[in-house]
Amino acid sequence: MQVLIFALIARTQPLEIVGIYAVVNALWLLWRALGPLAFDQAAYRFIPTYISNKEPGKIYGFFLHSVSAAFKSGVFGTAVCCVLAALSHLLGAPFRPDIAVLLIIFGLALPAYALIGLYVGILRSTGSLAAAQLPESVVLQAAFGIFVLFLWVSNETTLVMLAAAQMVAAISVALLYAIVWRRYARILPQTMLSNQERSDITGMRKSVLATLAVTEISVRSPVAIVSLVLGPAAAALLEAAQRFGTLGSLTTWAVGTVVSPLLAQTYSKGDLNQVQNLYSLASILQTGCSLGLLIALFWWGEWVLTTILGVDFGAASIPTVLLAIATLVNASGGVASIYLTMTGREMTVFQFSISRLIAILAFVPFLGWTLGVSGVAGALILGSILRDIGLTAYVAGRTSLRPGIWSTHELLRLARLALSKTPRKDT
Repeated sequence: MQVLIFALIARTQPLEIVGIYAVVNALWLLWRALGPLAFDQAAYRFIPTYISNKEPGKIYGFFLHSVSAAFKSGVFGTAVCCVLAALSHLLGAPFRPDIAVLLIIFGLALPAYALIGLYVGILRSTGSLAAAQLPESVVLQAAFGIFVLFLWVSNETTLVMLAAAQMVAAISVALLYAIVWRRYARILPQTMLSNQERSDITGMRKSVLATLAVTEISVRSPVAIVSLVLGPAAAALLEAAQRFGTLGSLTTWAVGTVVSPLLAQTYSKGDLNQVQNLYSLASILQTGCSLGLLIALFWWGEWVLTTILGVDFGAASIPTVLLAIATLVNASGGVASIYLTMTGREMTVFQFSISRLIAILAFVPFLGWTLGVSGVAGALILGSILRDIGLTAYVAGRTSLRPGIWSTHELLRLARLALSKTPRKDT
């Protein structure tokens, strides 16, 4: 749905406008990840524990502890944007006369994106995957798509109107999540968390938030950097390459969504055999889908881009393939970061994530100047190798776990298990 919406925008707007919209959308997604202040990530660890310990009332206590903080973070972001809009209006917008309006619209959506991130994390952690995913993955995209289609039909597809449409869709979905959560919470006992439990959550989420910030900035910043270094048109090409080249990350994300709470739960029970099974299966599923996408884009990438987005986007074909390679690298080693986060070793993930961010900040501008958008994609491959392959090697060297797709021994073990006439019950 996102690809179709982006195609409609790409076919109705100049490359420069598409590039500016890509930067705005990237910043919204950055806030959607950081606005919950890592309470959504903490939910993956603590809520499954509450469930396994038969303490469901603490889920309600966790929600009360987190929702106020997430909403306040969004309101703070709104206030900052309003101040910047006022300054922009007084001093003169740097590159567009409607920048002040755009800043206000951007700020108004921040509380909604923060709450969406929080609600998704809490509902996923309870096992309510459909309730967690449908509003954001389907309703938000459908609502925004309908708004964009209406703007196109009425010939009102401007940058400000596109941003306003996405803001309205985000606020509507945040309200929908509030309704879904209220219905779920009715069946929960209402147990408040102790000071010690709140302290444990705070300690975990602060360390995760640092890692999450580094990771998300690494993912979202290249579009903004390219916009500054090479201009909005180049940012539009990079956005197109990301839309298609990183499609394999959908599987990485989906598998991670399911595996994260399961890893936390099985690790807390000391079931290391099941932890190994989860680790290896996730690695195989993620890598297989990303490899298939890479092969398809290598042969038909340019045709897909020009057919769906238009002839101007044919220049994004090589960056698309390169980003598919970066996605494949992430898929093959991404389980390592999930495992370390769910088992209390967030700082290790943070250290490797810092290495990726440094590589991106150093090489994206340099390779962008010298090789264009393809050079930026090459820098992203390097960053993924440093983080994801590095974390995989760390897990293999410091724990008893075999590194999934990178272990011939593990692949043979799983193959024998799959072909067995009497598979083990725990798999």
